[in-house]
Amino acid sequence: ITLSTPTSTSYLKIVDIPITDHKSKDWLKATDAALSEAMLASPVGSSLADIIKHVRLMRTSPHSDSCIAWVNISDTVSGTSAKKFIGKFISVARKNCKILGARPHSGSVLCTRCYRWGYHSSQCRRLGVCCPLCGGPHREDSHSLMVPNDKVAHRHCVNCTASKREKRSHSATDKACPFWKHRFDWEWLRKQFPAK
Repeated sequence: ITLSTPTSTSYLKIVDIPITDHKSKDWLKATDAALSEAMLASPVGSSLADIIKHVRLMRTSPHSDSCIAWVNISDTVSGTSAKKFIGKFISVARKNCKILGARPHSGSVLCTRCYRWGYHSSQCRRLGVCCPLCGGPHREDSHSLMVPNDKVAHRHCVNCTASKREKRSHSATDKACPFWKHRFDWEWLRKQFPAK
């Protein structure tokens, strides 16, 4: 029997990251590259890069010239690694960006039963599961078995349908979906569904 330290996920954020070209629609790719380069050049950043599970960049406002990096890291259950990084700085494009602690699920919650935004699956009132690809009453892994062969490639977003959007021919988990793009914007999400 071998013993190993129990692992968990800790959450950090790197604030005030400058956006290289804040007027460009492709600001994300350039900023992500600048952050990656800065992390490799910094002793703090390179040790953080070794334990990163996932990074997502979020603009602080639509017209802002800075963004926040939400960073999920592999850590011990007690959060030992996260504590080492909190309060440290990484220099991105000659600007010192501070590393802070963050809460889990800093964006809006996506229910994994019905794939609607705004609540956890433990609060879902739906009796059965919903397919994120087509909105049908089956699991995603059963999609190809449950729909006719000519409809397997068809996608239908449950969120865009519920909010009466014209373009809904994508899955609920598609990153091109407007709900996915606004997952950190509680106000936007709240305004999308018509009052009952």
